[in-house]
Amino acid sequence: MPSPQNINAECAFITLEIETEIARISAILDAELVNNETTEDERREAVARWEQLKADMGRSNVIAQRTDEEIAAERFEMSRANDRFRAREAARRAAQQKEHADA
Repeated sequence: MPSPQNINAECAFITLEIETEIARISAILDAELVNNETTEDERREAVARWEQLKADMGRSNVIAQRTDEEIAAERFEMSRANDRFRAREAARRAAQQKEHADA
């Protein structure tokens, strides 16, 4: 026979999903309303600022993609790292084989 604590815990688990949803709804309903009405002047100012930002970004010398040289250098470094890893693994296997041969 389950104890009252076990029954209480099982009921809490069963109702957890419902209580979580109630908490979400309460948070939405309790949220403070914000007046976000903007004036035409504020809108014009925001659009002008956005247009200025777009123009500045278009004139920037930032290269968004990696160059072929950067990609080649990265591939070379990856190849070197793989070669070192393979050499280390080969040395480890050779040492293990030597141990087994000596035993």
